[in-house]
Amino acid sequence: MNEWYNDRYDDRPRSNRNNGRPDYRMANDRYNDRRGGGRSNDRRETRKHSGCAFGVSKETGNEWMNGWNYSRQNGMVKFVASPSPKVNGGPNTDAWCAKVTVGKQAPYLLTCFLTKGTKRLTFPDLGMVANASAPNGGYWGKFTQSKNRR
Repeated sequence: MNEWYNDRYDDRPRSNRNNGRPDYRMANDRYNDRRGGGRSNDRRETRKHSGCAFGVSKETGNEWMNGWNYSRQNGMVKFVASPSPKVNGGPNTDAWCAKVTVGKQAPYLLTCFLTKGTKRLTFPDLGMVANASAPNGGYWGKFTQSKNRR
């Protein structure tokens, strides 16, 4: 039994041998490494699920904000927003108008509100908030807890 083990796994260091007997854990690790499972310390790279950007148009000087969110339930959801001159906001908010696209559906218009101090855009109808100053490229996602959580 040691002969076939030594022939196949002779490149393993001698300190891992157990008194001349093969260490089956090492053999299983090598098998699992080949088939992509087992005790792998490799972690998948985490992917972004949302992003947001805020800017000012060079031609007109108007502010704008765009963002995206990906979820398994809704797929890709995108928005582009700018200030709305027709709707009035409160004392701390400005009313904005956003064009929202869900997957491959036709885009639709929503009213949203920009908080003046924090530059966060709130979508009350969707229960979402967009924050362009969040780390790692901004955030656009839910700001309410789901009904299943307590």
